[in-house]
Amino acid sequence: MKNKNKLILKVLKYGILFLFFLYSLTISYNIFFGDTIVNYGFSYAISKGEIPYNDFNLIIPLFSPLLYSLSLIFTKNIISYFIMQSILLVILFEILEKFLSKKVYILLPLTLIGYPLCLFSIFFPGYNFILLFLIIIIMFLESRNSNDYLIGFIIGLSIITKHTIGIFLILPSLIYINKNYHKILKRLLGLLIPCCLFLIYLIFTKSFNNFFNLCFMGLFDFAKTNFYLKNKTTLIILLIGIIYLVYSIFKRKNDINNYYILISLLFIYPLIDDYHLSHFIFLELILLLTNLKLNINNKFLVKNSLIFTSLFTIIWTFIVFNYGDYKFINFPNYPLRYINNSDYKTYKELKKYIEKSNKNIILFSIGTENYFYKITNNLNITYFDLPNYGNYGYDSYNMMIKKFNKLNDTIILINKNTLKTKEQQFYKELANYVVNNYQEIGKLSRYNIYYKE
Repeated sequence: MKNKNKLILKVLKYGILFLFFLYSLTISYNIFFGDTIVNYGFSYAISKGEIPYNDFNLIIPLFSPLLYSLSLIFTKNIISYFIMQSILLVILFEILEKFLSKKVYILLPLTLIGYPLCLFSIFFPGYNFILLFLIIIIMFLESRNSNDYLIGFIIGLSIITKHTIGIFLILPSLIYINKNYHKILKRLLGLLIPCCLFLIYLIFTKSFNNFFNLCFMGLFDFAKTNFYLKNKTTLIILLIGIIYLVYSIFKRKNDINNYYILISLLFIYPLIDDYHLSHFIFLELILLLTNLKLNINNKFLVKNSLIFTSLFTIIWTFIVFNYGDYKFINFPNYPLRYINNSDYKTYKELKKYIEKSNKNIILFSIGTENYFYKITNNLNITYFDLPNYGNYGYDSYNMMIKKFNKLNDTIILINKNTLKTKEQQFYKELANYVVNNYQEIGKLSRYNIYYKE
């Protein structure tokens, strides 16, 4: 009977967590889903049979969008995408509970922090979350002195999730293991398995050259044009995190997890903003709770941590959703989208215009805007849909100009506000090329209409 009650309580706990995460993703943080729309778009495109790097631009290896695309096999509905993310978050919580014991119930309410750091953004699905998830698994396995092949395999998955960080996760093993070549060899062999499988995929789909151009050659443009510091507060939080990490390293020089978190500083380069910083700070909080000697074995804390977190989210949602000119709209593939009346009106005008036109039409505005329209109209994703600096590989400007000049009898719609915005990633030079070289034939709401013969 006692074991049965424990099982019921465990199922109840994880059921509540699953519903909490699903509610948060679907409702609470709906308005913040900029990068989520694009990450969903990658998986959406794969589920439609498009080949990454060949059919649409992608500057990361394939593991994350491919993993999420499994949720879209039977339906393209984003709720299915959020269900998968909620399951991954529950699994993450289970790992953290084994790692931190009851101290995890201190960590959970901290994820509600909105200002000055949007820590809740670690919930958002995408390659940064998957990398964070994998780093936590590696740290957990290291704390248990687990199988070296397995640790190497997870590092390999990290490399094919976000190569600009994942490749450096092998360094703590090389330094910390200290001449135990047998263990290092096991980790390297484990690492090679996912990397070789990904290489086989690239060769099989004939996308290796495009992958190399987008994911490696494009790094020169990305770092050069995308460096961004949101504000002084963000910088102060980052410095506090670095100071504590340095302290932890000096205090526990032999703890390999310090060095994994040191590598995770790369999350915030070159974009030092709330979203990217939150991933580093979340790992810092795990490190802090690991180092703190707290003996927590209190059911009251467990129960009230879950209740407080859930109630706070619901109340916060009620306050936010009763502010401003916003409402929920059920779009195809994207139900319960929280959107203001002005944007919804523009969307309807745009859809009506495109449906009436008998020409090829390209949206060339901010990526989230383009992706949202394509997804909700069940259209394919293309190279034109994510016009960010660093997203087109080497010599990106001239490469995209060639793509534009190859177009025939095509309408190009440019949101005129994007040419004035301070959005640091939007490729304004390409938009200006269209403005200066093609015929403007009209206006549609906030869009200027250009024609390429």
